[in-house]
Amino acid sequence: MRAKGVDGRLEIHVLDDGGCLPAGRSIETSVGHGLSITSERIAGLHPNGDSRFRIHGRVEGGTVVEISLSLHVNRAETDGTNP
Repeated sequence: MRAKGVDGRLEIHVLDDGGCLPAGRSIETSVGHGLSITSERIAGLHPNGDSRFRIHGRVEGGTVVEISLSLHVNRAETDGTNP
């Protein structure tokens, strides 16, 4: 796992060198709820579309999860209150 701040963003990369994702698998077509719920929560905290949650297979085998978030979240955007 690697996490670092880059240009006002938090970039998180998790690499798994185990089995690869089945072809055509995505968050939208996943059987479980964990990944889709995580994606929805991240999008809800950043309603302006300033986040990314991506999962894909590695050429070498295994899986990569990439999360990119703004380090600044406007509280009024997330809960409707004024800061």
